[in-house]
Amino acid sequence: MPLTLKTLADEFGHNPSTISRAIANKYIACDRGIFSMKEFFTTAIDEDVSNAAIKEFLSGVVKQENRKKPLSDMKLLEMIQEKFKVTMVRRTIAKYRKQLNIAGSSERKKLYHLH
Repeated sequence: MPLTLKTLADEFGHNPSTISRAIANKYIACDRGIFSMKEFFTTAIDEDVSNAAIKEFLSGVVKQENRKKPLSDMKLLEMIQEKFKVTMVRRTIAKYRKQLNIAGSSERKKLYHLH
């Protein structure tokens, strides 16, 4: 049975993103070699939701947003939690935005104004 960050987070009473940060840049040495701890977990946010699905949704929402009033990370978080029925933190949304090369809401507003 695959181990998810959510499973471990539930066991310790933390958010999956907290567990993810705790195991970042940590490695395990064994007879077969050295492995990143993240390799031992699936990339599911929840049992039915992957971070890839959330990133795809995030990207789509930002492309469709009102250019005069770009969505804040908090608003994006609310939309994601409502659509996917998951619990996340704003910091995770900011991280996903950066991975997708999407500027923050105030930066996007300035960029939209220039075009």
